[in-house]
Amino acid sequence: MRWHGKQLNLLLDVGHNPHAAHFLQRRLARRPVSGKRFAVFGLLNDKDLDGVVAHLAPVIADWAVAPLSTSRSRPAEDLHSALQNLGARVTSYQSVAQALDAQCAHATPDDEILLFGSFYCVAEALEWLARHTDEEAANGFAG
Repeated sequence: MRWHGKQLNLLLDVGHNPHAAHFLQRRLARRPVSGKRFAVFGLLNDKDLDGVVAHLAPVIADWAVAPLSTSRSRPAEDLHSALQNLGARVTSYQSVAQALDAQCAHATPDDEILLFGSFYCVAEALEWLARHTDEEAANGFAG
């Protein structure tokens, strides 16, 4: 997609348990990027946070975590703490949209931004993408 005039690579995945995270980790290993891999991550409270992040922390250079728009959301502080305990570079945001804005601002065309952790996270990301694709089209950029 194009964001503020630059081409960005986004990958969306609804994996939200350790098995899915392990599968995703293997998939990412087969798809290397020439730059960095960024993540936007949100998870529901009843999911195995430690089991999910253990598989993906080693393959993500920069994490942006956010609560989801549901009462079942795990607080961003929990996500932040779990990743920090693994030595990950992580920043907390108040929403998935804010996390996406930040990661897109930091990413280059050589990087990849992975959005994952919950159907809710991906749904919020899709809403964000629809808004930004419309904005870029209105400004003369193809989405």
